[in-house]
Amino acid sequence: KQSILSKTSKIYLEKCFFFLLSIFSCIQLKHAQELNLDESEMAIIYSSLGSICQDLQQWQESIDYFRREMSCRIGLGSRADVEVFV
Repeated sequence: KQSILSKTSKIYLEKCFFFLLSIFSCIQLKHAQELNLDESEMAIIYSSLGSICQDLQQWQESIDYFRREMSCRIGLGSRADVEVFV
């Protein structure tokens, strides 16, 4: 019984962490858009949001963010494959 409670608590805390992280990342995205960051910086933000949504099992949102990331990277040409993901 203790083990099940411990596992459940761990899963709940992880979900809460990723949920809070997604809120913070959306705020970061809003500020990045206001600052008119370049495509490479926006691609990194979209990639991070896609990964967070994937961890939260929000599949459609994850795909949408990864598509936005790829749209940014397409505009980068050959530099796209050397970008570092956060």
